[in-house]
Amino acid sequence: MLQNPLNNITGFCGFIKQLFLSAGALGVPIAVLFLVYAGFLFVWARGRPEALTKAKNNLFYTLFGIAIFFAAWMLALAIAATLAQFGVNIAGKC
Repeated sequence: MLQNPLNNITGFCGFIKQLFLSAGALGVPIAVLFLVYAGFLFVWARGRPEALTKAKNNLFYTLFGIAIFFAAWMLALAIAATLAQFGVNIAGKC
C-alpha cells in the first residue's frame, strides 16, 4: 500500500530528510537499471570496437553518476553530523 511521504514531516529539517530518503529510494533502482543497460550494451557489442567503446563509456558514466550521487549523500550526512557536534540548531531537531 502506498503511503504519503509528507505525513511524517516536522519542520524544514524533516522535509530535507524526507527529500534525501525519497531521492535514495528513486535513485538506487534507476542506477541498477542503468548498470543492467550497460551490461546489455557489452553483450550486444559482440566484439565490435565502436560498440565496445560506447558500452565502456556508458558504464563509466553510470558508475561516475552513482559515485556523485553517494558522495553528495555522504557530504550531507557529514555536514549534518558536524553541525550537530557544534550544537547548531537551524530548524528544529534533526
